[in-house]
Amino acid sequence: MTNDERPIKLYWTKNTTHVDVQLEILARTLKTEPTSFDSGWVAIGVSPPATGVNLMKDGDVIVARAPNNNGENAFVAQGTTQAFTSPVFKTPWRVAGAKSGSPVQSDMNVIFALRFTRDSSWLGKKNLLLAFKRTITPANFVPEPGMSLPGPLHDGWLAVSDVDFSMTSSCDSVPAVPPVKGPTTTTMATTVVPTPAPPAGETACDKFPRGEFKLPSTLPGDKTVAGAVLQWTHDCIAKQTEFVMRMQSEGWIGVGMVEPSKYKQGQAMSDADIFQFHITGESQRSHATGLVTPVKQGSFVGTPKIEQDANPDWILATFTRKWEAESAQQTPIENRDVNLIFASGDGAIGTQHSFASRYAVETPVNFFTSVESPTAAPTSPPTTSTQGEGTSKGASSGNPCDNAVEFENTIPGLSAGGKDIKIDYKVDCEANLITFDVTYEFEGDGWLAIGFNDEPRMDGADVYQAATNGDSVVNAQSGNQVAPVKDPNDGVMKSSSTSKKESNDGVMKSSSTSKEGNVFKMTFTRELTATAATDRTLSFEDPSYIIAARGTSNDLSAYHGGDGKAFTQQPVQLFTSDSIEIESGSQGRPLILVHGAFMILAWAVLAPIGAFFARFLKGVGHEWYLAHRAMLSIVSVLTLIAFVLAIISIKGLLFNSPHVIIGYIIILASMAQPFIGIVANRSFVPGRDGPPVWPDKVHWWIGRFLIFFGFINCLFGLFVYISPDLSTIVFPGSAVPYIIWSLIILGYTVAGQFILGTSHGDGGDKAQLWRKINYGMLIPGVIITIITIVIASLA
Repeated sequence: MTNDERPIKLYWTKNTTHVDVQLEILARTLKTEPTSFDSGWVAIGVSPPATGVNLMKDGDVIVARAPNNNGENAFVAQGTTQAFTSPVFKTPWRVAGAKSGSPVQSDMNVIFALRFTRDSSWLGKKNLLLAFKRTITPANFVPEPGMSLPGPLHDGWLAVSDVDFSMTSSCDSVPAVPPVKGPTTTTMATTVVPTPAPPAGETACDKFPRGEFKLPSTLPGDKTVAGAVLQWTHDCIAKQTEFVMRMQSEGWIGVGMVEPSKYKQGQAMSDADIFQFHITGESQRSHATGLVTPVKQGSFVGTPKIEQDANPDWILATFTRKWEAESAQQTPIENRDVNLIFASGDGAIGTQHSFASRYAVETPVNFFTSVESPTAAPTSPPTTSTQGEGTSKGASSGNPCDNAVEFENTIPGLSAGGKDIKIDYKVDCEANLITFDVTYEFEGDGWLAIGFNDEPRMDGADVYQAATNGDSVVNAQSGNQVAPVKDPNDGVMKSSSTSKKESNDGVMKSSSTSKEGNVFKMTFTRELTATAATDRTLSFEDPSYIIAARGTSNDLSAYHGGDGKAFTQQPVQLFTSDSIEIESGSQGRPLILVHGAFMILAWAVLAPIGAFFARFLKGVGHEWYLAHRAMLSIVSVLTLIAFVLAIISIKGLLFNSPHVIIGYIIILASMAQPFIGIVANRSFVPGRDGPPVWPDKVHWWIGRFLIFFGFINCLFGLFVYISPDLSTIVFPGSAVPYIIWSLIILGYTVAGQFILGTSHGDGGDKAQLWRKINYGMLIPGVIITIITIVIASLA
């Protein structure tokens, strides 16, 4: 290829280990004047034998730029190519004049010349790749590992197949060079195709042995971690990485790494692998799970080096870690994305950072690819929530504490005793505190409480309660249908106060003097993070059900009554500046109402009517047995279903009231009674002297016992429904129709005894009339059951 008539000259010498190459490009190749090429670049390379679109696949190229007229901006760098992509630089750039890869100038006909040496990978048959561009922007472009050439791909290119640098003959052995193509056509793509991610393992490490990530110099919320820098260098053989971190702080600096699958906006610290360094030389690797202090876990390779930067307000920390994670809680270093968290603090390692000293990077970083640092923070003012003073960056559904020092909000929709319970709160993100203002309008004395739980129920709730005649708020834990027990080891309460003001509009105002009722307000401040098992942590990650209640006396142990409590039907996300919408309800009311309906229908309707057939209507023939067996079988089924519903509603077995204890006895006896009846029926012998004690009379007396206590226990249930522990006896309105029905059934049974007697009737018209009456009693019984449950549901 040394013929002067050819526009490109390529010379080489080779031995067994390398090849020395010199490339010369003539002025007429570029169709321009020699002096106009000093701002462009030339690339030469080889790729494995291939055809078509794969000519550039796995190409090894040298890209060079000659000095301009001032002798500036020259470079020589080695990179790799794939199909239709700009070269990705692999080695650091070298200025012109270096021993290997020096751009050279020859006679005036040669506009560009380059000499370089490559290893034996260039030997053998290859595709020869050549390309050029007349200009490059920016003019002072300097290639770095992982970068690509900027701008459109090139102004011209060619590819020659079957070039063998092992040959020593002239260029006659080389296939003719096709004409150089002019400006890039649409078939070659006119824009740079994004660089594909490098493969995993050592190849990725070799391509990107080092990298750097920088935070902008300004961040939303005046973050003190702004300008932080994290640099890394991989040791591909030892499979470890050295990090150098530079951050402003007078105490400690830290960086966290979180896998994207575990990273969520507002929950950046959950499952983070944390690395912290103190100016005194202390270092620690730990695992963070949220708003609590990270737990020490894991180790470094060697001892981290911690020193003060040239700027006395900055700390420089150098540490090395293995790629492999030491436990499932740690984040490995792999060819995949991780989210970074930067933080600093003025105290010792383990002390909490301030809100302004933490920043979670939303865009993941891959340590084995070219990393793009985020741009400077926008200058537009942050969005201010109409619910409070919290500000939001981007989506308002995230944790306001990520972007605001504090925020306020209101929990609406909870009411008790026909009046609203108003709950306002304010979160201090920096201090890790939350303050509640709870107000309620009382007609006289009383108490007010709110609680937090992981389910919509009182059992296990973290409760805060105050009486209208008290001067403080009591932190307590609620049991199941019993009064809350004061927490002896309160670990979250910071301050509390109560006040009683006059109001003219039902809303608390500091200067109101209205005489239209008394508005009671309790205020308390507590830590967000609980340290005692009896307290509940309030966090973005784990929303809580809200419970509210009011009592009508100053006795904190007094029951609130059936209409004195409310629960949210879904967990409430307290960590939001958006308007909160909730649906309130009460503990297990639907299931308990169904439980009550089934029990009343079973023991106050079906059981006495079915027993009436057995005692007074045997004269109607075998029908009495069929009717008796059918009705009492339904009773057993309804009882069993009602029992299961109760267990589901209260989540377990209780022994806290006569209603519950009697209920257990009825359940056991009612399950045995059908089997005793079957035995009695099969042991019947016509013409016998009389019914035996077993099984007949046992069956009779168990039935009488069940009906009597079934009636009584259903009445107890109506009382317990509005006063679970019966600490305050409140007569339920639902008991009125039930008692009326009980009296009707009692009178009906007495009438049957006097009119029909135990002779069971004679099977004549009288018996048939009472058979119809007995069936007809089912209708008012069902109606009374419905009325009773409806009234109970309104309590």
